[in-house]
Amino acid sequence: MRARGRAGAYRRDTLAARFGDMALPDVLIALTACEPRGDFSLPCDAADPSGASKKEAANMGKMNITIDAKVGGKSFGFAFNWEGDADAIESLMGFVEKMAADWKVTPDALTQSILRDLPMTGLLKDKTEQQFQMAAVLWTVLQLPTQSPDRPGSVYNYAPDEETAAKLIISDDAIRAELRGRWLDKG
Repeated sequence: MRARGRAGAYRRDTLAARFGDMALPDVLIALTACEPRGDFSLPCDAADPSGASKKEAANMGKMNITIDAKVGGKSFGFAFNWEGDADAIESLMGFVEKMAADWKVTPDALTQSILRDLPMTGLLKDKTEQQFQMAAVLWTVLQLPTQSPDRPGSVYNYAPDEETAAKLIISDDAIRAELRGRWLDKG
């Protein structure tokens, strides 16, 4: 299946040619590891594709993300959970930035285009294409300001050590967010 939106088409063969090893980094492959459960969380009942042990998984940041999109008179919503450490977050951020540079757009323009297409496309059936959708969602949440004077800057600065709950509200004229975070007990 090939979806075409404002951000372009996401084809496995052309992505591998464009991005080489970054085309399918472990962090993106992990996004679809729990498809049978209907969410995208780690760890899953199946083995963790990154090889992380349950102890290592306990030392990762956690994100609970809800999407509520209404664009062009169409609606779409879903929710998923994701866990990642600083390396996974850095890999995801670099991947989106490289993809945007290749298409000669900013990461914001690329991710907003993908998010605004969600009511028209839904979650795509092709796993690689779906991974790009999920990467756009995660990148958007990670770029959000924390909205906390105790933790200035963007969510990605704190995500490896926090449990973050985010709701992205996507409309014709804006992408807004409701955000909550709390430090994880690493003891």
